Amino acid sequence: MDIDESSRELILRLQIEDAEDRERQIQRKGSLWGSCTDEQHALNAHTSELRKTLSLVIDARIAQRMRDAIQVDAEILQRFEEREAMERSDRDLALRASGRVPRAADNPEIPRRAARAPPPVATSKEDALTKAPPKRNESTPCIICMERIAGKPNLQAPCGHLYDEKCLAELAEMASSDEALYPPRCCRVPIPMEDLLAHLPRKTRVNFEKAMGEFSVSPKDRVYCSRRVCSRFLGKASVDVRPQP
Repeated sequence: MDIDESSRELILRLQIEDAEDRERQIQRKGSLWGSCTDEQHALNAHTSELRKTLSLVIDARIAQRMRDAIQVDAEILQRFEEREAMERSDRDLALRASGRVPRAADNPEIPRRAARAPPPVATSKEDALTKAPPKRNESTPCIICMERIAGKPNLQAPCGHLYDEKCLAELAEMASSDEALYPPRCCRVPIPMEDLLAHLPRKTRVNFEKAMGEFSVSPKDRVYCSRRVCSRFLGKASVDVRPQP
């Protein structure tokens, strides 16, 4: 029968206690006889071997805990790296679509470090993998243009990144014209529509709400104007006009 390490350690400790009790008994007898018996020599050697074995068991337990900790750290680091990759991908996509280049483009590590707030200390594996967004810090730059947010109206995405209203409007305009970019998101997490609409200028908001109405309808149920020069979205089909089998 296999014995787990904790039980094995307990058994060894009990065996050592028994051996030490027996050693004390033999020592008392030896003091009376004035000599060290063969039993005492054998028991001393046995106790020494038990202590060495116990030390090996304890070392193995510590080593296993270290391996477990390293595995947990590796998983956490991998998740952080995946998140950073998503952040860079989303930012590069937004920059390419808007045709804007950050002032620190010569060193891509600078905006990445500036835009990322230091992660909170995780007390467990679960805490680290589901950590909350960092607190708002208006000295942090806009994730798109890298200009300071301080003093400007801004929106904080669920992932913690900040957008000034100008860049947010550009993000909404791109999502209005390209369904692949809808809904607007940061780090692949959609930005809440209510918060987004509250920061858009009137014209951008009107266009975005039209796109919301269109993109919220399944493509197979959308109805468009039949005039090629128009092709305006008219709404959702109210009657099933698909051919019967």
